[in-house]
Amino acid sequence: MEEISCHPFEISQIQRLAQICFRDTYKAILSPTQMEYMIDWMYSDSSLKRQITEGCVYTLFQKNNTDVGYISVQKIGDVCHLHKIYLDPKEHKNGIGKVMMNCVKSWATQNYCKTIILNVNRFNKTIGFYQKMGFVVIRQEDNEIGNGFYMNDFVMEFVC
Repeated sequence: MEEISCHPFEISQIQRLAQICFRDTYKAILSPTQMEYMIDWMYSDSSLKRQITEGCVYTLFQKNNTDVGYISVQKIGDVCHLHKIYLDPKEHKNGIGKVMMNCVKSWATQNYCKTIILNVNRFNKTIGFYQKMGFVVIRQEDNEIGNGFYMNDFVMEFVC
């Protein structure tokens, strides 16, 4: 597997993967209207450029020169915020997710973070994966994201 950093000119690669990964993850959780709203809200050109400008670091993962996943992390104080970790569903259950999470943990350690925080939809089946990787639920949140939609999340934490 090859790991490369994602720069603004590679935004289209993240957008292509998001169409596959985000839709697969949330097809049984979100309404089609909320799905489209959230994809635009998080993955439009302007949104991704703003995220990168605000300090989000994207890393794109490739297997055999094919894009298979991506992460987005941001350091705020001594906390690493894991905003996104998505893997092509065809690549689930073969160890790439663990490699991606270990990359997050390494990034957090290298940037002197004490904890890693992530938000995950309360109905997302990846909660078990996060628990296996050492994350624990510390609270629930219902965050309004616009257009009458909410993200109903668990906040999970990993202590570095």
